[in-house]
Amino acid sequence: YTGQVGYLTANIRIAQDIKVGDTLCLKGEEITPLPGFQHAKPMVFAGVYAVDQSENMALMSAIERLTLNDSSVSLTMES
Repeated sequence: YTGQVGYLTANIRIAQDIKVGDTLCLKGEEITPLPGFQHAKPMVFAGVYAVDQSENMALMSAIERLTLNDSSVSLTMES
């Protein structure tokens, strides 16, 4: 009801599975998105590589932490 406060916990293992603007609803319930809402489009692209190949795991970990803190960052792995 109006004015009530609560909290939500979810078993989300990969933060990239969630997008800004996602709607919570009951399972099986039909919903319609808000009119005019659009997902953010990437505007800046960067290729990031570790200077020392032994630091690749540390770089990947740091970038994953960044995506947890900033929803505007998206990540695509290349080889």
